[in-house]
Amino acid sequence: MRKSYERPRSTAAVLAMRIWPLSAMIAFVAIISHWLALLDTLSFLWVMAVVAALALISLFLALRGLFTLWRDAAIGGRNSAKALMFSALILLPFLLCVVRWYQLPHLHQVSTDLINPPVLTRNNTNPQLLENPFEPITLRDAEIQIDRYPDIVSHRYTAPVEQIVAAIDEVLAWRGWRVVSRVDQGTPESPLTLMVSARFPIIALPSDIAIRIEPVDDENFVDMRSASRYGSHDLGANAWLVRSFLVELDEVLALAPVQ
Repeated sequence: MRKSYERPRSTAAVLAMRIWPLSAMIAFVAIISHWLALLDTLSFLWVMAVVAALALISLFLALRGLFTLWRDAAIGGRNSAKALMFSALILLPFLLCVVRWYQLPHLHQVSTDLINPPVLTRNNTNPQLLENPFEPITLRDAEIQIDRYPDIVSHRYTAPVEQIVAAIDEVLAWRGWRVVSRVDQGTPESPLTLMVSARFPIIALPSDIAIRIEPVDDENFVDMRSASRYGSHDLGANAWLVRSFLVELDEVLALAPVQ
């Protein structure tokens, strides 16, 4: 009489298929809630840490399921492979953050003017929990920025101040950045500074930005300073914010009619 072999079912594969959708759902809800300001940034970062932990557990269980398939011919190989793929996709952004942590300079703020950077101000004088206070740019940080971000420099324009301000407002509106305050000393020779609250695309991590328009002889210099509100490493976000904003400002002013 021929004996039939009953294949065992992989519990790890079943658990992996349950955990990775939970991790993806939490990540989706957290990103939407943070973007809509229903979830504060610090809580958002903790939730994303939980997302990464769940994805790692799912990845480990998926690998375990594939191992039991190879060793015991356990049922669940297809589920293990699917869970492995989706867990890896969830972990991919976290892996990219780790890579950028080691590849990019350890800075949390950048400025186009490192000698006399625009002054950053905040409405709330007392920083929130783990929120970065505004600190001077050290000589070491300035040297690192010059070496790693040589393109983060002042932009100068021959257009009138009013036209530059209008172009800046247009770019701010297109990006959805909020102007917190405008500091104007009231004389034609004095600089105008805009304090802006910006958010990085998709994950909406906040940065405080100062945009200064300063008349010098027959030209107007535009300088920007961007500082991350949380964390000691911005993963290159502030340099991207400043660089992309100034590129768009150049394009708007190039298309504007000469006044």
